[in-house]
Amino acid sequence: SRRNQPPSESYISLKYSSLEAMNMTRTLLSFYNPEIQIHTLSRVCRQIKPTPQKAILSTTLDFIRPIIMGMCKHIQQYNDEAVVLGDMADMQSTFNILDDFLSDIYTTYDDSMSPLPKDVDEFMEFIETYSSVFAIMRLQRLWISRCTIAVEEEMVGNQKALNRFDRIVEWMDSSLVKLQCFDSSTARLIDFWEKSEDRPMNWHRLFLMKLALQDVLSQPKN
Repeated sequence: SRRNQPPSESYISLKYSSLEAMNMTRTLLSFYNPEIQIHTLSRVCRQIKPTPQKAILSTTLDFIRPIIMGMCKHIQQYNDEAVVLGDMADMQSTFNILDDFLSDIYTTYDDSMSPLPKDVDEFMEFIETYSSVFAIMRLQRLWISRCTIAVEEEMVGNQKALNRFDRIVEWMDSSLVKLQCFDSSTARLIDFWEKSEDRPMNWHRLFLMKLALQDVLSQPKN
């Protein structure tokens, strides 16, 4: 009977492309609320960051973007305390995920005269991941910008929401100041590698990361 068959004969091995696997992951995540999605993505990022599988970190982080875009659609409902506090708690949870990467970004360069990162190989391995971090932050800034209007229209009298929003703005403002320094150092690195023959083969990926960073640092458009 089938019950007594060895596993290799009982199950059919299915093969999926990376795109199909990611689409299935996206579908599975969508079955759960944003809080559970963010918690799951946080655990996945922590587990794979120190492993050879860190190449998929950028794709994993990209799953956060639809969550934030969903928050942008909720803003007109922010006169409902449960909705606004839920979204703000979720937003702060996304900060916790990004902080793990931002701490590395802030310390990429040291204070020496060299324009090179402290660890060039590691930096190059994480460029796509950092680009994804910046793409998320751009959406976070967009949400903050739109919420600033809601503060006057939808959240009047909701001191708990206003206090939490203030902390969110403070986190973003502090992050942007530190990213300005990273941006300047990266511009210096690009200038150095443009004039050097001793540079990584894939160094041109820096330009894409720099563009993503510029999107974060520029004023968001509603």
